[in-house]
Amino acid sequence: MDIKSIIDDVTEKAGSLAKSAVKKTGEAAETAKFKFLIKSEQKKLDAMFTELGKLFYKQVKGTDVRAQAKAQIMEIDEQKRIISDLKSAIIETAGKMICDSCGKAIDLEHTFCPECGKKIEPKLFFDHEQECETDAVSDDGDETSESDDNQ
Repeated sequence: MDIKSIIDDVTEKAGSLAKSAVKKTGEAAETAKFKFLIKSEQKKLDAMFTELGKLFYKQVKGTDVRAQAKAQIMEIDEQKRIISDLKSAIIETAGKMICDSCGKAIDLEHTFCPECGKKIEPKLFFDHEQECETDAVSDDGDETSESDDNQ
């Protein structure tokens, strides 16, 4: 092997490494942007839950606020959808998919989920219907979603 071919090989590998680093940096920047947006949207969601609590208080005190509460709940559901879309964008940016069984983000090349073992059907975005079922309120009024415990 001569010096020229060694230099060409090293140059090619360095170029490939540089392209990979630029791509990773771009992905990290996109992820950071989405995480910032999620935090901002989460603050809006928290304010919406606070407003819903105030409406509940008025209802208990005897003021009929059912129409306002229903509208507030619809806004909350829409806000949750926005946050879910942003989370999906992070997953997509990372080149991953969501396991339908356990909800974990996994690499696209997996045939079975490394977390729960279920056979993977390729899917890049969160299932909004499944999330809505998860976030449903039980008959006794307690939220069933663990992700909303801080609400």
